[in-house]
Amino acid sequence: MKKNTEVKELIIDKTKELIRKNPNLTIKDIAEECYVNIAAVNYYFGSKDNLIAIAVKDIIDELKERVCEILKELDEDGIEDNLEKMINVLLRFTLENIGVVKHMFIHTDNLSNSSNLLLEAFFTENPFTKRIFEEIKKSSKSDDELIVKARYMLLFSCFSIPLFLQVADINDNSRFFSSFFDPEFFQKYIKELLRIIR
Repeated sequence: MKKNTEVKELIIDKTKELIRKNPNLTIKDIAEECYVNIAAVNYYFGSKDNLIAIAVKDIIDELKERVCEILKELDEDGIEDNLEKMINVLLRFTLENIGVVKHMFIHTDNLSNSSNLLLEAFFTENPFTKRIFEEIKKSSKSDDELIVKARYMLLFSCFSIPLFLQVADINDNSRFFSSFFDPEFFQKYIKELLRIIR
């Protein structure tokens, strides 16, 4: 029984590693990386789509945990620092998990599984979003629900352009687009976003 659990966990972990870089994983890629046969993947998860949905959900849960950790450390007086931390986490998630993000946008035919998980996690009413709304209310000192929603949307939309650039697979030789991935530009981008949100 323990061996089955270990194999299952290995398959999930390797799938998470693979999908972070490659949105078009095959069941063969997963099986080879885990040194198991394709039948084992199907045995444990029923299908590649079920496995990928589990892996993507785990990755999104990791992002939610990071956001929750930041929420615990928020400084009531440092609104700008708090927003900067949140934006930084969201942008880094996008850049570190481009395969996951691409998968969610490319594979929209399977909305009931992994492609819809990010939207469900961050843009539906649930305990996680309620908690973030409460923190935004506190930090912005506003009870106006529309202002809180607007700030929430600004916060989560900050990674739209980098996401678009990654999903669009812009030619790496383009200095304009590749400059986004320069650390100095990255920090300036965050500072300008904060200026807009203020």
